[in-house]
Amino acid sequence: VAWPEKPGGKFRLLEKVGLKGMDFEAQAKAIKRQAARYNVFDIGIDTSGAGQAVWELVKAWAPAARRIEYSISTKAALVMKGQNVMRKSRFES
Repeated sequence: VAWPEKPGGKFRLLEKVGLKGMDFEAQAKAIKRQAARYNVFDIGIDTSGAGQAVWELVKAWAPAARRIEYSISTKAALVMKGQNVMRKSRFES
């Protein structure tokens, strides 16, 4: 997803890649392939479950990769933000 170029602008889906069913090494390799294709300035990885191992592999080549540990309240806030973006037609695919 490309962030808006200016505040209030649109988020743009650049590409959708499915990682479901892949082990942690395959997920890390897929992230590295995608990062090589785009001008990536932020990588955040949910470190619950297999994400911890994925993050450890990714941070080896992307030291700025962030680990994210979601709480119930954080997940609720993300859902609300997503709904707001969609209601205001700020998402392009």
